[in-house]
Amino acid sequence: MMNTRAIFCLTFSFLIS
Repeated sequence: MMNTRAIFCLTFSFLIS
């Protein structure tokens, strides 16, 4: 399952936002 990468990207984007 490659969902971990998607979540990581989303979290990073949220952190930067």
